[in-house]
Amino acid sequence: MGKEGLVTNPWLELDGYFKLELTGTYEAGTSVVCDGKTLKLYSSKGSFIKDIPVQQAIPSLKPGKHIIKFDCQFPEESELTNRFIIKAKSNPEIIQK
Repeated sequence: MGKEGLVTNPWLELDGYFKLELTGTYEAGTSVVCDGKTLKLYSSKGSFIKDIPVQQAIPSLKPGKHIIKFDCQFPEESELTNRFIIKAKSNPEIIQK
C-alpha cells in the first residue's frame, strides 16, 4: 500500500464474473498473496500474519486479454497508493503502459 494509512474491504474482480472480497482493514505495507488456491496476509517486513478465508474457488487466468478491477475504502484525508502486482506461474504477458 503506502508508507502509512489503512484500507478497508478491498476487492478484486476478474473478467466481470468473479469477485474476491477481502473484508477487514489492512495496514500500509502489508501484502496479500494468492497462490491460486489460498490467500495469505504478510506484514510490511514479510512475516506471515494469517490465512485469509476464501469463500469460493479462485479461477485460473487463461492466456489472453482480461479485465481486472480493484477497489477499496480509505479515509478521505488519506492520499494512499495501492501497488497491485499479478505474477504468473507460466510465461507472463507484458502489458504496455
